[in-house]
Amino acid sequence: MQLDHMRALARALDCSVADILPDQDNPDRLTDEERALIQMLRSGDDRQRATAMHMAEAALSFTPEPKRDAA
Repeated sequence: MQLDHMRALARALDCSVADILPDQDNPDRLTDEERALIQMLRSGDDRQRATAMHMAEAALSFTPEPKRDAA
């Protein structure tokens, strides 16, 4: 499919051209949850974005201890 046809189709479907590509051609496709997170980050000011990044870094660096069997 030609790029101009893909752009027209994307406009008609109200999505991006990348969304039309199959997963093997677009392995970095965002989920709805990832898009929502990005929208939240973009809606914040510089300070709010920095705070969100620090919170995400802290949360992702945390490794919970394995659950112990109740004996």
